[in-house]
Amino acid sequence: MQNRVWANGVALWSRAAFYAPLSWSVHYNLGLAYTQAKNYETAKTEFLTAARLNPEVAAIYNNLALVEDALGDSQAAAESLRRAIRLEPDLTEAHNNLGAVLFRRGEYAEAREQLTDALRRDPASPSVRYNLARTLAGAGDHAAAIPLYESLLGENPADSQVRFYLGLSYAATGQKSLAVSQVERALSDEHVPERAEEMRARLSQLRDAPR
Repeated sequence: MQNRVWANGVALWSRAAFYAPLSWSVHYNLGLAYTQAKNYETAKTEFLTAARLNPEVAAIYNNLALVEDALGDSQAAAESLRRAIRLEPDLTEAHNNLGAVLFRRGEYAEAREQLTDALRRDPASPSVRYNLARTLAGAGDHAAAIPLYESLLGENPADSQVRFYLGLSYAATGQKSLAVSQVERALSDEHVPERAEEMRARLSQLRDAPR
């Protein structure tokens, strides 16, 4: 019987919550387990319970924001991340996540601020560099995005998405031949049909564009 209880995180932490219903850390870990299981509504409930029991833990709000964003509520996610940062200003993950949320909302100026701060704290983070590159490109600063994409490809040449975005930034800075070669290679490495279709369409546009 005990093996069945511990078979997955949800079962384990649900049992723990039964015996310790007032433990914020138990509800927090149960929220993480539900997040891993992609049960975002229940994960949100558990994180809110953890926050009610202990409102001073930045990690709770950081992970609450992830499920709020997954549920389509980017405004709530941004608010939760700002609260996490107020509680723990050095939490790089929260700055990075807030930057990513703001990027998707089209709020490039603040996204850039958050991600630049995250990069200062953790310059080796691929996630931070990727999010900052996407934000810079989204804001039209492709020249600043290119070195970040190039550094990511230097570490992981098989990343077709990064290579595709690098190609688009090359195109935006007038480097057509480099753009075409990068998008061609990205397309050859891409195995997700929807992404490949987008790459194919952009490649056709690049080839037809005047030099």
